[in-house]
Amino acid sequence: MWEVDSATGGWLFLVMIESDRYWPTFARAVGAAELADDEQAAAYGSFPTVEHAEWGPFKTIAPPLRMSRSPLPGTAPAPALGADGASVLAEAGVDAETIALLVAASV
Repeated sequence: MWEVDSATGGWLFLVMIESDRYWPTFARAVGAAELADDEQAAAYGSFPTVEHAEWGPFKTIAPPLRMSRSPLPGTAPAPALGADGASVLAEAGVDAETIALLVAASV
């Protein structure tokens, strides 16, 4: 999170794809170049490395919140497209036979 307007207390929360590639340039562009290699933020765990099965390891920006009962580590990649489809359909009440037909048809 980044404070946008100190007068109103407004904040901006960014989600950045390929943050290891674009974050330093973005930080410089908004006049916050010191954030690109902030040692304190790195020590706090703000830039974790995520292991992705298809794209390999990459750095990302962790969620800025720390909650004791609901951890948000930000270190797991999103599931592959369609990876959760069968379980979502089953949870919605679709029978196994129909799910198998849909999977076979690549729907």
